Amino acid sequence: MHNVKRGSISEAKQAAMRAKAAQYTALSREALAARRAHRHDAESLGLSAQVIALNPEHATMWNWRKEACVANHAEPGPTREAALLAELQLAQAGLMANPKSYCCWHHRRWAIEWGPLDAHVGREIRLCDKLLALDARNFHCWQHRRFLAERARLSPADMRAFLDHQILHDFSNYSAWHERTRQLALARSPVDLAELSSELELVRNAFYTAPEDSAAWFYHRWLLARAADAAADADARADGARGEAVRSALLGELSMVDELLQLEPGAKWPLLTGARVCSLLGDAECRERGAAWLAELERTDEQRTGHYAAMRERLLDTPRVAEGAV
Repeated sequence: MHNVKRGSISEAKQAAMRAKAAQYTALSREALAARRAHRHDAESLGLSAQVIALNPEHATMWNWRKEACVANHAEPGPTREAALLAELQLAQAGLMANPKSYCCWHHRRWAIEWGPLDAHVGREIRLCDKLLALDARNFHCWQHRRFLAERARLSPADMRAFLDHQILHDFSNYSAWHERTRQLALARSPVDLAELSSELELVRNAFYTAPEDSAAWFYHRWLLARAADAAADADARADGARGEAVRSALLGELSMVDELLQLEPGAKWPLLTGARVCSLLGDAECRERGAAWLAELERTDEQRTGHYAAMRERLLDTPRVAEGAV
């Protein structure tokens, strides 16, 4: 932990660490010599496994094992599959020691693709889900699961159900909110207004449950940017009905902000979000209202006074705030 003074290490522990370092050095030298000799036998692979057990980030050992798999199992079939399942098992042991090991995750992906091991993708997805339950911030695991989902051709409904579970279990799951921005049709153009409305309803539940949790508010900011895209699209098409639907959605968000401020006057996130909604609505009365909320933030959040002042200036100077102000 930061700012915590380390205690002294006992002589016995120092001796154990020195012995482990000596063992690692000896094994590494022996294994590297075997690799230079292009040995791919079971004994040599055993040496590499011992090195990896001590240091899962030894990239050379993993690359050697890839070379051995390619040399020993050139033809697809049960023998290659069994060998690669053993590779997955070794990589899993490495992840137990270091869940964010670049080498272990890279090796797992290589094994799935080269095998190919598509019949085992479901098991691999379940492993990812277990690891994400232990640490939802493991970006390696998120990336690997995304690769697996594409490999398995999971439907958008499957992906959405998984993200719903992650978010409803913990509204603070930044990674799940971020993944949602990658998966939804909202990320594409034109924006699906029905989906936008559904997402606004979901994030509203998060606000009323944990109003000070910033994760949902950041996702809401992304939704507002999509609303701005939808408004611009409606203007370009001269589609009055679509434009009115976007405005109605934004007015609903403004009402939500009012409700939250009644429950908790002066709360930072509702004030800031309300100002952003007002910038999108754009009428003079709304701009004045948003400017007043930003002025309140200038008084109460002194570390960001300049940021709020710049936002307020843009809000008052621009009839309808464009991209970059949301």
